[in-house]
Amino acid sequence: MAANPILGAWPPVRFAVAYGSGALKQRGYGEGDAPMLDLIFAVDDPREWHKENIRLNIDHYSVLSTLGLDVVCRVQDYGPGIYYNTMVRVDGYEGLVKYGVISTERLIQDLTDWEHLYVSGRLQKPVDILVSDNQIEQAMQRNYSNALLTATLLLPYTFTTQDLFLQIADLSYAGDVRVGIAENPEKVPNIVIPHIDRFTKIYTPALAEAKKTFLDELEGERFRFKFEFESTDWEQVIARLPRAVREGVKGEERLRENHRKVLQKVLARVVRRSSWQQTTKGLITAGLVKSLKYVLAKVGKRFRQL
Repeated sequence: MAANPILGAWPPVRFAVAYGSGALKQRGYGEGDAPMLDLIFAVDDPREWHKENIRLNIDHYSVLSTLGLDVVCRVQDYGPGIYYNTMVRVDGYEGLVKYGVISTERLIQDLTDWEHLYVSGRLQKPVDILVSDNQIEQAMQRNYSNALLTATLLLPYTFTTQDLFLQIADLSYAGDVRVGIAENPEKVPNIVIPHIDRFTKIYTPALAEAKKTFLDELEGERFRFKFEFESTDWEQVIARLPRAVREGVKGEERLRENHRKVLQKVLARVVRRSSWQQTTKGLITAGLVKSLKYVLAKVGKRFRQL
């Protein structure tokens, strides 16, 4: 995509992706709509990166930057570990840009453990990789496998490819405090339906592995879950889930009989906590005026798409 030239506006990053409706067109947008471009940067040393970025782009930051690098870094570390600057303009791109900075360590941890299911949730959908990194992309493959298994456990025993991708895309929205207020309730199908081919491409390796263990492929792009939850295979399935989900289901009564409800509750709890944390943090990192503009734009878009 055309976002690559704008990366010169920031200090070097180890990994970068463009995601969301500004990178991959979603249903519900007209020809004249100009969605904000969302970017995520992974950096090895957030403190040094912010130091240089404040020198280059002080106007991207709220008044928070005047309190010093220690404060900026402490705010970044809170919750999901990502610091967003929103509604900024950079040379080489006509529209507005929102970019989040996360440490490489925190990104890999969330991709593999789902402690927050925040950045990892965004990277369960198709994205445009602008700066690649082998270690992070290996963690992304683990994230795809985790998403595939978790979605399978939430679906009926037989399901279509489209059912699977819709469920995967919904994992990080169920429990999100913005859904129903500032987000279009049709956001998930709007993401998935136009990009089935992109979902298929990124999930092909994970599907190939799943068909060796817990999925049977049926005719007509349908799948069937192999295991019976009353059998001893259940422990094998739970052991494959990300750490935060495994820990969340511990001690749940009648887990085998109610596994879908239990998993939904655990995932919603993780997503709700991280979305509250990040929403609260956004008021500080963006500042009151930008935060109000951003929320009003989201709410306005939601009601235009109804």
